[in-house]
Amino acid sequence: MLCPKCRKEIDDRIIECPYCHTSIRMSEKKKKRFAAKQIKKLEDKKRKKDKTIKVKAVPDGTEVRHGLGRRGLKLLLIAGIAAVIVIVAAVIVLAVTASKGERYAEDASQYIGQQPAVLSATTGIQYLDESKYYGVNSAIAFDYICESDKSVKVQGIEYPRWAVLVSVSDIGGHISKITYTDFTVLKHDIRGKKQKDSVDLDRFPAGTKQSSVLKNINMSPYSITYSEDGGITYVYKYWYKRDNGDEQAMLMRVTFSEKGKYKYSTNEVLIPRNM
Repeated sequence: MLCPKCRKEIDDRIIECPYCHTSIRMSEKKKKRFAAKQIKKLEDKKRKKDKTIKVKAVPDGTEVRHGLGRRGLKLLLIAGIAAVIVIVAAVIVLAVTASKGERYAEDASQYIGQQPAVLSATTGIQYLDESKYYGVNSAIAFDYICESDKSVKVQGIEYPRWAVLVSVSDIGGHISKITYTDFTVLKHDIRGKKQKDSVDLDRFPAGTKQSSVLKNINMSPYSITYSEDGGITYVYKYWYKRDNGDEQAMLMRVTFSEKGKYKYSTNEVLIPRNM
């Protein structure tokens, strides 16, 4: 036969060309060694793939494989990260949406004492004389309103997520009060947030910084009202369990001066018909 490389005549029984040393055919020993290497490669590949799959023995001696494998774990990790991103995004959107209404109310408070037309013309925000929601129109007194485009259900009734309410003086027709209301505070419970006990602010003397008092309250306000006298009143809805096990709903008003100093607070017991 001819060597496939140097094309010289060689014995067809030899394993290697004596002229160019080209391997002509594999010996039985080499065949076995090659086969063993291939089997080892396949076993290593399978072992690597099944590294994260645990084997659990059951009473009858049968082995049960369970686990997701590397690909499954990767997909699970991606799904988990995506879920976290969605949750964080939702929280950010809600926070930004809520602060938008609060910011509108704070800006509108600068126009207290002026005509409503000045507020709309200057801020470019449209204030209407009624809400899109029956619940707001039937339960809250106001002259003009700016409200969220998105809604929330409170005891099956639809409300805007937030609303900025404008009250006008009977004498002169000027803006006398601006109120920001956050209806999402009542989303899970019309009574507001559950507390361990009645919230007591008596330990705070008049003149305490507003930030210190609000930090201690640790609740989102149901409403914030800016008044003609310069005062700012935060209203909170919450409930707690009495010693006898009865649940008591409360309405707390906390008033601050124009300069951000604590003035006083009141706690009002709420009964079902006044919720």
